Amino acid sequence: MKQCLITLLSVSTVILTLFVPAAEARVDEYGDYELEPLFKDKVWDMSAELGILLTSGNTDSSSFIAKLDAKHEWEKWRFQYNFNALYKKDEQYDEDVQAEVLQTTAEQYIFKAQTDFEITETDAVFGFLSHTDDRFASYVTYSTIVAGYSFRAINEEKRVLDFNIGPGYAKGRTSEDENEQGVIIRGSAAFNWEITDYARFVQNVSVETAGFNTRTIAESSFTTQVSGSMQMKVGFKAIHDTQVDDEQEKLSTETSLTLVMII
Repeated sequence: MKQCLITLLSVSTVILTLFVPAAEARVDEYGDYELEPLFKDKVWDMSAELGILLTSGNTDSSSFIAKLDAKHEWEKWRFQYNFNALYKKDEQYDEDVQAEVLQTTAEQYIFKAQTDFEITETDAVFGFLSHTDDRFASYVTYSTIVAGYSFRAINEEKRVLDFNIGPGYAKGRTSEDENEQGVIIRGSAAFNWEITDYARFVQNVSVETAGFNTRTIAESSFTTQVSGSMQMKVGFKAIHDTQVDDEQEKLSTETSLTLVMII
């Protein structure tokens, strides 16, 4: 495990060093440390993540993780976009060639978008859209669209807690190529805590209940400053489906260690 983490950090650092221009840290008028963004006077707040894991020896494998987050606020509107990609290959026995060969064992792409319109400082209405394409999951595709009410329970300088709830529609295609769809109720919570000027904790939880399935997603992450506009992020993600095919697991998890670039 230690060798894997060292490999991930080394490869990610080399890639970011080669392709990312240097950015310096800055200190505001109060003496607090801030990360210097690569692009100044920008309308969007954006960050990109990259993680690569390579192993060799007794077991050969390769993994690639990439994420892109974008946020924008305009008058009473808030916009959030997120894209995740995961690709993994492991050494497995192939009966056709009767030997161990590298085969794709994970391939996942997720896109999410949410728009909020503020009614008051704590109340808003929102629209949410998500699409998941997961080649090896019980649901190889899963799409959701929701509209509802959003409430900001905590609105402090360092801590923010949002609750969302609303009706919507979901459609999924199982690994056995069966299409399922129906009306859903979706509830979610998002907690963002800037522990210090150097560290941040984020927790997101969502539950989507439909007649054909209940999907629960929990994501936790801890981010700390490395240097300049780069951060180190440790993340954990769990997806649980109540209705799955016979040979599929109801719970799938993902643990990641990535480098984050503030764009």
